[in-house]
Amino acid sequence: MANLDLGNILYFDTNGAIKSSDNVYIQKIALWAVDGTSELSFSVNGTTTLKFAHVVNATSQISQWYSESFSPPLFVSNASIATITAGSGYVYLA
Repeated sequence: MANLDLGNILYFDTNGAIKSSDNVYIQKIALWAVDGTSELSFSVNGTTTLKFAHVVNATSQISQWYSESFSPPLFVSNASIATITAGSGYVYLA
């Protein structure tokens, strides 16, 4: 499925911009991890600054949701999804 902008929820299955590189506040990131290589990487101005990866251990090597919340929300300026591998992800904006 293609990337979707649903207002405060952004769905990513391929690389792409977050709100066309506007300033945004990220409240939560969720990743549907299909294996230990699942990763969602963000870049700001072309430099990768945040990697959100599936944690692999003895009890979590199967497909599952993995998420992280930010309080206060994480501010990002001129950001995009640099890569998304082996899964898909959601970004919840505040």
